[in-house]
Amino acid sequence: MKLTMPMLVLGCLAAPGLFAANVRLDSYSVEKKQLPAAMAARDAAGAERAFDKVYLVKVKGVIPTNYAQPVQLFIGDMPIREYGATRDGIYFKVYDPLVLKQMHGKPFRYAADAKATRQSALIFKAPAE
Repeated sequence: MKLTMPMLVLGCLAAPGLFAANVRLDSYSVEKKQLPAAMAARDAAGAERAFDKVYLVKVKGVIPTNYAQPVQLFIGDMPIREYGATRDGIYFKVYDPLVLKQMHGKPFRYAADAKATRQSALIFKAPAE
């Protein structure tokens, strides 16, 4: 099949929706880790401070991570600004336990663009301290 310019344009326009349609969030886990040295990060109020622990949130499922425009992830309305890929999903770090409390009870959401946010059935529950 010969690709023509209109076909390429239509493919590019449809691509964000295709990425979001391919997302599946199955489960998650939260692991608390001690850092070898204090790490500077933003707290729940947005101020920079030092933390000696990190919470690794691992989300299992299908999350396309190898595209030029990654899938945007949210818990409630809070964006997950940075995440990395694992063999069976993604992970992200949370340094402030208050951020975990703010996420508690909120659904995992995702979008290929900000206008088409979709909600998963997965609800975040903060771990007990």
